[in-house]
Amino acid sequence: MASRIIVLDADPHLRPVGSVLRRVIQAAVRRTQSVLPLERQRVDMVVRYDPQSVIPEQAIGVYTPNSNLILISVDPGRGVFRRKFRLALPRTIAHELHHAVRWMNPGYGKTLGEAIVTEGLTAHFELEVFGGRPNPWDVALPKKLLNG
Repeated sequence: MASRIIVLDADPHLRPVGSVLRRVIQAAVRRTQSVLPLERQRVDMVVRYDPQSVIPEQAIGVYTPNSNLILISVDPGRGVFRRKFRLALPRTIAHELHHAVRWMNPGYGKTLGEAIVTEGLTAHFELEVFGGRPNPWDVALPKKLLNG
């Protein structure tokens, strides 16, 4: 995979954590490539300080608008960031790389149903690459309701 990781560390909020963010993302890309072939994929990953665009419980928010760009918003000043980013960021990178590949073909989806399928596939892919438990937002119903 040919990719660039661009940390917008001119912002003083990112300067202290820029190099560690870059290393964590590089490791996540390598691990994801062991499962998902990314040879044809070129993706720019831009890390920016943007507290308005993060999930508060993780201090990380990510958006993949097309097959070649992943926008990563972080808020290193939130207490939860230091506790969670080494686990949450790699899983999120795998999730978003899966989106980038799907953008090539068949795409994200144009209907709610298609988007639900896409998000479900990326959530399962994230677990395939990194294991662990699903994110709370990936589990819509408690297990006892699913088992009838």
